[in-house]
Amino acid sequence: MKKILLTGVVGALGVTGAFAQGSIDALTSIFSADQIVLPGADATNPNNFNQTYFSGNVTIALYYAASSSATAAQVSSINAFDGLAGGGTSALAALTADGFSEVSVPGNNGAGTTVGAGSYTVTSGTITSGPDTVGIYGSGVTANGSGWLALVVTGTGAYSAYSGVLVWDQPNLGGDPNAPTPGTPADVVQDPAGVNLVLTTSVPEPGTIALACLGGASLLMFRRKK
Repeated sequence: MKKILLTGVVGALGVTGAFAQGSIDALTSIFSADQIVLPGADATNPNNFNQTYFSGNVTIALYYAASSSATAAQVSSINAFDGLAGGGTSALAALTADGFSEVSVPGNNGAGTTVGAGSYTVTSGTITSGPDTVGIYGSGVTANGSGWLALVVTGTGAYSAYSGVLVWDQPNLGGDPNAPTPGTPADVVQDPAGVNLVLTTSVPEPGTIALACLGGASLLMFRRKK
C-alpha cells in the first residue's frame, strides 16, 4: 500500500514539474520597432514605409524547441517563409518537422498572473492589447533556461486565413509563474528576426502549385497510355 501511495505522489510531482516551467513578459512590445503587416512589395523590410499595416485581432501562440534540437540554419529557413505566399502555413509545418511544440497555455495560474498567449488587438501594425505575461509549459522546458521560441500569429474574423511565424533564440525563459513564490518573467527579445511579420494567406507557393499540376499531367498521360 505504501509503495502505491509513494508512486502516486512521485507521479503527481512529475506532472506538476512538467506543467509549471517558466514565463516571458513584455510580449505586447515585441513589434514596437518593426510591425505586423499585410503582403506587399518588400513587406518584410522594416525600413519600407510604404506598407499596409495590419489592424485587427489575432491569436498568438508560442512554440519551443531546445537549443540543441534545432539549428540556426533551420531557424533561418523557417523565418525565410515570412512574406511568402502561404508562408505562415509552411513555417508552422516546418516548426513541427524541426521538433518545436506549443508551450503557451491560455488561462490564469490562480495567483493573479495571466499566463498563456491568446487574443490580441493590433492597431496599425503594433500590438495594443492582450496578455503581456505568457506562461511557457512543456516537456524539456526549464525555468530560467534557454531555447528557441517561435511566435505563431493567426488572424481572426475577416483575416482568419492569414498567419505568420517568427523564430528567435530566447536566452532566458524566466521564472516559474506557478511556483509558490512566482519567479520574475524574462523579457521577450524585441524585434527577434529584424523584419516585419507578414500575415499571409494559406495559398500554396507557386512552386507547390506547379508540382501539383505536373503530377496531374503525368497521371493523365499514364491513363492515356493504358
